[in-house]
Formats: sequence, C-alpha cells, structure tokens
Amino acid sequence: MPVVADPSIDARVGLTIRRRFAVLLGVIVIALAAVVGLAMHGLTQVTDRAHVLYSDNLATLAADAEATRTISRVEQLDAAVGGRTDAEQRARAQELDADALPAASTAVNSLIQRHADDDPEELAHVTLVSRGWREFLRLHAVGTRDATGQSTSTEALAASRTLDPVLAELAQLAAREQRDATEAVGALDAGYRHSLSTLLELGGLAVLLALGAVLWLTRTVVPRVGAYSRYARIVAAGGAAEAIDPRGNDELDDLAKALDNLVGEQRRRADADARQAEFASMLQTSQDESEAHQLLLRHLSRSIDGVTTTVLYRNNSDDRLQAMTAVAEESPVAAGLVGAQPRSCLALRFGRRHERDADESQRASLLDCNVCGKVPSSTRCEPLPVGGEVIGSILVEHERPLGESAVACISDTVGQSAPVLANLRNLALAEFRANSDSLTGLANKRAAEDTLKRMVAQASRLVQPMALVLLDLDHFKHVNDRHGHSVGDEVLAAAGATLLNGLRGSDFAGRCGGEEFMVLLPGTDLQGAKVLAEKIRAGLANVRIPGTDDNLTGSLGVAVFPDHAGNAPDLMRAADRALYLAKGLGRDRVVGADALQSPAVPAPAAKD
Repeated sequence: MPVVADPSIDARVGLTIRRRFAVLLGVIVIALAAVVGLAMHGLTQVTDRAHVLYSDNLATLAADAEATRTISRVEQLDAAVGGRTDAEQRARAQELDADALPAASTAVNSLIQRHADDDPEELAHVTLVSRGWREFLRLHAVGTRDATGQSTSTEALAASRTLDPVLAELAQLAAREQRDATEAVGALDAGYRHSLSTLLELGGLAVLLALGAVLWLTRTVVPRVGAYSRYARIVAAGGAAEAIDPRGNDELDDLAKALDNLVGEQRRRADADARQAEFASMLQTSQDESEAHQLLLRHLSRSIDGVTTTVLYRNNSDDRLQAMTAVAEESPVAAGLVGAQPRSCLALRFGRRHERDADESQRASLLDCNVCGKVPSSTRCEPLPVGGEVIGSILVEHERPLGESAVACISDTVGQSAPVLANLRNLALAEFRANSDSLTGLANKRAAEDTLKRMVAQASRLVQPMALVLLDLDHFKHVNDRHGHSVGDEVLAAAGATLLNGLRGSDFAGRCGGEEFMVLLPGTDLQGAKVLAEKIRAGLANVRIPGTDDNLTGSLGVAVFPDHAGNAPDLMRAADRALYLAKGLGRDRVVGADALQSPAVPAPAAKD
C-alpha cells in the first residue's frame, strides 16, 4: 500500500536542511568577503598614503635641495666676484645676475609653494628663507664694488652676510622634512599594523562565525540523522522501536514522519494479516454454515469500525434470495428481501462488486439495486464466486468512507470465505439428502434412529419423559396395487405434510420406510403423546386418496421413556408392539404401550 505523503511537508515554516546549508554558506561567504574587503580597503589606504607621503616628501626635499644648491651657487659667485681681475669680475657678475640669481629666485618661490600648506613650524623656516632671500636681493641691488671687487658700501657688505642665515634655515628645513618623513614612515607602519590587527580580528571572527554555523548545523542535523538511522536499522531487522514523533519542519523531519507512517502502516498490515489468518483458520474449522456466517460477521466488525454485514444466498431452488444472517426488521434490506430473486441483487446479477455512495444517493441512477438501493448509508456488495458460479454475496453497510485497509479486508474476507461457505453448503445439502426422505422431506430411517438415540439420552440427562409415536398407514399396499405407485407417493407426501403441520418446534418426525413414520415428542408424557397422536390421526382422516372418495387412515402406537423402556431399542419395540396392537384392534386408532399389560389384549395383526 503506497504511503501517502503528508500535506504538511509542502507547508513548512522552519528552516529546511537546504536553507540551513545555504545560511552556513552565506555566513562563510559574507565573513570572508568582509575580511577581504576590509583588508583591501586598509591596504589601499596604506598604499595611497605611502604614495602621497613619498611624493610629497620627495618633492619637498627636492625643492629644499634645489633652493640650497642655487643659493649656495649665488653665494659662491657673489664671493667670487671680489678678488678677481676686472674681466673675471665682470664674467662672474654677469653669471650671477643672469643665471644664478633667477635660478635661486625660482627655487625659493617653488620652495614657498611646496610649503604653503605645511605646519606653522615649517612655515616659519620658509618665511625666514623668503625674507633672507628678499633682503639679499635688495642689498645686492643697491650694493657696489670697486675695481678690485671689494664692497664699496655697507649694503653690499650686508648682502654677502645675508645668505648664511638663509642656508642655515634651509638646512633646518631639510632636517625638518627628514624628521617628518621618518614620522610618516612610523605612521605608515602603525597603520599597517592596525590594518593587520583588524584583518586578523575580522578573520578570527569570520572563523568563529563559520565554526558556530557548522556546530549549529551539526547539533541540529547529525543527532537526528543518527537516531533515524538506528530506527531504520531496528525496523529493517524486524525489531520493535518506539515511534520517532518528529516535531520539526525540515527534510529530516519529513523523512522521520515518512518512517513513522511506514512502520505504522506495516504494523497495521501485520495486525490485519494476523486477524485475517486467524479468521481463515477458524473458518476452516467451522462446523456448519451458521457458525461460518457468525465468524464472518464478527471478523468484519472487529476489523472495520461501524459496519453492518449481511450474508445473502441463493436458495437451493435458485429462485429466491434470502439472508443467512439476522437482518433488523426496520432495515431497508429486510424490505428489499421480501420476494427478492437472485437477480434483484446487482452484485449477483452482474457477478461483480456493486458500490453505492450515500452522498450520491440523490443522483439519478440507471439501475437501482432492489436489495440495498434504499439503504440510507453507503453500501459495498461483494459477490461470492465459486467455480464460475455466484452462490451469494456479502453486503456491507458503512456510514464513513472505507479506507484502503478496509477495502482490502473485505476483498480478502470474501476471497477466503467463498470456497469455505460453498463447501459447507454442499456438505449441509449432502447431509440433508443423506438424512432425509426425498419423497416426504422428513428424516429417513437412519436419521430417525440416530435422533431417537440422541433424544433418549438427552431425556435421561434431563430426567424428563420422551414419547415415541409410530404411525403405519392403513391398507397402503392396496393403494399401490389399485391406483399405482405414483398415487401411493402422493399419499406418502400428504402424510408427511400432515405430520409436520401437527408438531411443535421441538418435536421430530421421520419416515422409517414404506408407509411407517416415527414421531418423537421430548418432555411429553403418555397422556400428552396420545392427545397429539389423536390429532395426527384426525389430520390423516382429512387426506383424500387421489382418484377415489376414500379417506386415508392410520394406526398409531405410543410408548414413553422411561415409563415403558429404559433405552432407545426397548422404547422402539414397545411402540412397535403398541402399533401392532392398534392394527389388531381394527386400525385407525391410537394405542399406548400401557395397553400391552392388559390380559385382554388380542394378538397383534399383520401389517399391510
């Protein structure tokens, strides 16, 4: 039986295993991406700052060096103007004015621009350099020298002394720039160490997050996988394991629910198979059809809740449908069986299952079942096929829809019951034919003798009287001789019917052979037996012999246990002697075994 999927599987609320792995992967990827991103950002900042500092320091140092070089050249040329011949003096003076001074001015201006945004300390040095250079240019412009190159004015002498402080300031500025470069390198190192520390911290945090996600996934998945695996191994080995009863909403819980459903279904199947096997075993040991029918009803009632079962049979003449189990008088089935024929049941007519849903009862149907068509609940009627012939059907009425297990139970029950019921029916029919007289329908001689022994034994146990009446039809041989055996058979059949009509439900009648009959009356004394015998005799008097105006008469002998005999054979002989006495007294009378003790009893007459 296929396992039906749980609808809750498609309506999960919690994290599935796939989503948990996705979350884990997302945490790891995000953490790694954050670490890499921050590391790249930090390294980029360090690199950019290093380039900026390097370029700035390099340009500043170059500007300082250029200013120092050009001013030093100016100082050298200015000093070289003196102490030379006129020609050399003029050449040096021309070189100083035309080349050295403009170059130095350009270098000083460039230096000023490079330090325009520096800190106040560096700006102070630059300011002093600028002032000293401008002062040198002023003094140089107003100063004169003699033919020997010596200064001829106070300004000229001052100009030569102005450049020394300027060069000293440039030296200090260069030292300052060198110190700044050293500090910048330290700051870069500190930034690098900070970036490295941040990178390590973030990397550690990412590792911790990844480990935490792995541990979380492991704690939520691995134990359940182990438990479900152990459960599956136990169940596969045929052992008994408690239900998992998962409470989550992921794939593993779906697997556990499926395992629980599978094991539950297997157990239900095993229980159903055990009940079915027990039913089949008990059915094989049924003594008769009635017991088999009751077993069938109890089996379906215990296997399927809320069902009403009726066993329907064709009768022996195959012209009537009858219920073999009790049917409530108010049930529509009882009304449907009144005058029903086998074709009235659609399952018997078509030889296949007939189902009727109560919810669809209002819909028009092409053909309604005369037996169960008026039942208010749903019905399922299964035919009982045996050897190509349908002997009957099993009608199941149910209020709730039948599940797959219930349908399988009904089908299995029908399949197991049909051959057994057919065999029991055939055995009952064979036994009936073996113990019955085909002409009168009464028990034959063997069955009558067996019944006599049984009823005498029962009367002995109950300490109750039991009367035996023997009937012999008068002049029956003459009926056969005059009118033929066919008329004689009709007379015998009429006599049998008269016996049955005059008996109680507990009484027994049988044909001992020829025209002799036996009647057993449990719990009846001699006087009561004589009364009943007289009723039988009177009933026979109303039977007409076909083709004549003659009435049928009979002689009856009555004996009672234990008054006249203590066992069955003796009781039979006592009743037979009484019958002979009735014949001897003129026939058409009832004689009790008590009359045999009278000395005036005539000799028995011969039977005819």
